[in-house]
Amino acid sequence: MILETLDCQLSKQSIILVDLDGTLIATDTANSLSYQKAISNCIRLNIPEITERITSEYIRQCFGINDDSMNTIIEYKRGIYPQFLSETLVNQELLIFLQQAKLICPIYLVTNGEKNRVKETLHYHKLLSFFSNIFYCKNVANKYQYVIDILSISPVRLIIFENEEIEIKKAGSIGIPKKNIFQINN
Repeated sequence: MILETLDCQLSKQSIILVDLDGTLIATDTANSLSYQKAISNCIRLNIPEITERITSEYIRQCFGINDDSMNTIIEYKRGIYPQFLSETLVNQELLIFLQQAKLICPIYLVTNGEKNRVKETLHYHKLLSFFSNIFYCKNVANKYQYVIDILSISPVRLIIFENEEIEIKKAGSIGIPKKNIFQINN
């Protein structure tokens, strides 16, 4: 499917940038379960099962958690996240495409995820050494601009795989051709 819809030509000049969470690997369930357990254990608050993606911002808004409690929850969550790695799923269609594309051009992982969690997730799925490099962009305004600046490359060479609409808009705003940006719904 991905190969069939790829309007751009893959060449040795191409560079593929792929997002992790929700694009290459579905991590929302593992993330949410680890946050729920952390909340329950750290502040003794039993919360109903939440089916949407849980983030620290979501927790602050819904439960009125102060910064100290939130930091405790986040640290606890980081420690227990590996218990829920079996709840993560690789997007097999995308991975198969990337395995074929890797024979032609470099592939970089570009993520806003926390470094240890990203490494744990990739290691669990035996993908830690798959990428030419991993760019951790947790506190970066535009992760794609960040990679362009570091690699000193033209945005027209990039092929992007991303699930987040806001990140897709950011990619398009810096000159990455629309035909080279693929929204993945994992």
